[in-house]
Amino acid sequence: MTDSEVAALRHRRVTELFLTIVDLDPAEREEALARACNGDLELRTEVNAMLAFDAERSSLLDSPVAGVPARSATTMVSVPERVGPYRLLERIGEGGMGVVHRAEQDSPRRIVAVKLLRPLSTSTDSATRFAREIAVLARLDHPSIARILESGVAKDGLWNDLPWYAMEFVPGAPIVAHADAARLDRDARIDLFLDVLDAVAHAHRNGVIHRDLKAANILVDRNGRPRVLDFGIARLRDEDAGTDETFTRPGTVLGTLECMSPEQAEGRDPDTRTDVFALGLLLHELLLGQKARRLDGLSWSEAIARVTSAEFPTISLAHAHLDADLAVVLAHALERDPEQRYDGAADFAADLRRWRAGEPILARPTSAWYRLRKWLGRHRLASALAAAVVVVFVAGFIATFLAWREAMRRERETQQARSVATAVDGYLTRSLLSSADPRRDGRDTRVVELLERASRGLDEAYPDDSELRASIRETLARSFSALTDCEAAEREARRAIELRTNHGGAPLDLLAAHFELASALIGQAKYPAALAESRLVASGRSALLGPNHESTLRARAYVEQCRFYSGEREEAANRLGELLAIAERDFGADSDLALRFANDASVMALALGRLDAAEQLARRCLESHVRRHGPDHSNSWFARGNLAEVLEARGKLSDAVSLHRELLRGAQRLYGDDSVAAARARVGLSSALAGEPASENQEEALELLSDAITTADRTTGPLHPIAIEARRERARQLSESGRHDEAATVAAQVVTNLRIRFAGQDHPDLAGAINTEARVAGRAKRFEDAARFAEESVAMFKRLSRGAPTPEFAQALYNCGRFLRDCGRIADAVPMLEEALAADVHIYGEAHVDVAYDRLALARTLVATGRPAEARTHLERAIATFERELGVEAEATKNARSLADSLPPGGG
Repeated sequence: MTDSEVAALRHRRVTELFLTIVDLDPAEREEALARACNGDLELRTEVNAMLAFDAERSSLLDSPVAGVPARSATTMVSVPERVGPYRLLERIGEGGMGVVHRAEQDSPRRIVAVKLLRPLSTSTDSATRFAREIAVLARLDHPSIARILESGVAKDGLWNDLPWYAMEFVPGAPIVAHADAARLDRDARIDLFLDVLDAVAHAHRNGVIHRDLKAANILVDRNGRPRVLDFGIARLRDEDAGTDETFTRPGTVLGTLECMSPEQAEGRDPDTRTDVFALGLLLHELLLGQKARRLDGLSWSEAIARVTSAEFPTISLAHAHLDADLAVVLAHALERDPEQRYDGAADFAADLRRWRAGEPILARPTSAWYRLRKWLGRHRLASALAAAVVVVFVAGFIATFLAWREAMRRERETQQARSVATAVDGYLTRSLLSSADPRRDGRDTRVVELLERASRGLDEAYPDDSELRASIRETLARSFSALTDCEAAEREARRAIELRTNHGGAPLDLLAAHFELASALIGQAKYPAALAESRLVASGRSALLGPNHESTLRARAYVEQCRFYSGEREEAANRLGELLAIAERDFGADSDLALRFANDASVMALALGRLDAAEQLARRCLESHVRRHGPDHSNSWFARGNLAEVLEARGKLSDAVSLHRELLRGAQRLYGDDSVAAARARVGLSSALAGEPASENQEEALELLSDAITTADRTTGPLHPIAIEARRERARQLSESGRHDEAATVAAQVVTNLRIRFAGQDHPDLAGAINTEARVAGRAKRFEDAARFAEESVAMFKRLSRGAPTPEFAQALYNCGRFLRDCGRIADAVPMLEEALAADVHIYGEAHVDVAYDRLALARTLVATGRPAEARTHLERAIATFERELGVEAEATKNARSLADSLPPGGG
């Protein structure tokens, strides 16, 4: 810098320090001056000279001055009691050139803020800047910018001119202090900051650059709205004319050095990107709880060197409140080179909103694959992508890898990771796109087939690169899981683990592969094996990243899911509740992690029969997602579907049907009427409609299932879970409507398809389908067939669960006991029903309505074996539960009472 520029910076430093300490008590002033100067004797001498001048001026003004002629405003001035229609009440703040008073207006009677030009700042430049500040505020009309009301010139006691203006009075705390005092979570802080960005964007659109954006200049009012203040050094820019209207000389530095951009501290021409940098500093402080830079103890020259020369500190991607994309947004605003920053506050706000909505941010080199990955993150309705064209599938598959790789970067940013990502992108693009030949395979080539081809060709493509092969295998595992082909996902995850184990993969990479294996095992209901994998991942991540790191918490949640479905329901649900509390504390109640855990807790509560808690959690998830992302975001759709299931279980069928119809309309709008997402939504709506008593709903429900089956068969094939689910539901509904032959045909088809899919191996889905086949036969009064199917189902569940009760297992036991009784095998029926009762008591507790149904069925069977006393005991407990849960007029209550009344007195 030139000598004149250095001198200007020095003068600014002296003035700022004087204004900071002038109103302190003498002892406090001396201590503050010594601390601020930090051995800079020249600086201390200059500030002391200004203090001495101010003391001399004040002593003159304290004496009576009757008859004294007017003197220069730079030496003699007093503050009047009133300016215009405003009575000054107290001084509440001051800036570089103005003093702000709280004042009262006569009519209308209200409290306002009045700013007067500082007595020491009546130079021509300062007066011009003050007038320009008034002009700036007159241009702006935004709810987050305090409005100017009036301006004028008053006279002090010595008849000196005192320019002033009145504006809205904003009672409140600076934005960071407000956020800390209110204990706002990350998302609430970002919402507050977005309001600030919108206000500054409004200023930018009106040709105004603030140049002094900092926490102290942004107050949060009583309604929680931030208000941007102090446009005292703002700059006007006539963008249309292409000329700048500047009211500070080039090279002169105005503003707060700690919050300046490098170019502003260098005295260069500022523009909207200057404000972007200051806003980035503010967001850093809001999110990370500390200032991005501190200049305490530095001399003026050292501070200037720090601001203008030093690179900005790297933002930690591992911080609890940042994910990779949010860190990139923040870092982009804080680029040292203005050319690399957002052009203005509007662009900053737009990218931050993209991040909030799960959309691709612009603050990075963006590929088509990256954009597709973010689109997929917003629209995760199960297997919707399986109906898309091949290119979308391929892109979605590649995007899955990039999502995983992004998470890995947060834990270990290395050049090797970036190289592997590039190589994987290239391999998948070449292999998948080249393998999809519409002339050979037809237009409806399914993504699973393409993934299989990629898997088969991988070892040949990269025989010497185990790291790359492991990364691709892991990506294949995640992709197969997303398409619900969990057997293939397990295969790929095990191959990835083998490669990383044999070739010395990084610990976090190896744990990531084990995490994918756990996910694949959960998808197959192999809970004991999944539990072992989840515990391994949770323990490893806890040691490497800490017990409450986001990645660790996700693995710990997997542990509790596995324990829950392995039979440790109460303890697992309680432990998940603890994880939810940790996520709420560390990441915010509305964070994605907390809402994910809240959703899981709702599912567990529903399975445990805690319907009030299930509904409360489901509603909370839906409201939070809609508030954060809007009603059409994928998270909102998932939450809406979960709430619909809870309402259906609670018997609130009309509300459930309404939600399911919303889901279907959304799936049709977002994915198309012929999509897998729409097929899944039709199955949900059909199930809810079938529960309503109106006969016309039954035909609509069956028609919805027919449409869903047609779509699923064409887009995913009859072995896909959605096709299986739709057929199982259709068999159930046909059976309940008395169309027994059709129901039996559909149920048998489901079992056959699953035997093909699982190659004759045991699987919970297959055991459940055989149980459905048993129920269909039982409704048709083919009790021998029903009992045979039910026994096969129970045997398979026993082999799978190793004796640990699950709801599906308990249901199969209950059905088997009833059908054994109905076909005359009473002696076999009793132990089966007793086992069903014990399982449901273990799962739900004594007070659950399913336990009451178990007792009623067991009582009927005991009566048939000549054991009425035992039957009466079960009936009395069942009746109490039915009356409490269903009411005295419920059919189950009446049936239980009728049977009890038919027994001999005393049961004997």
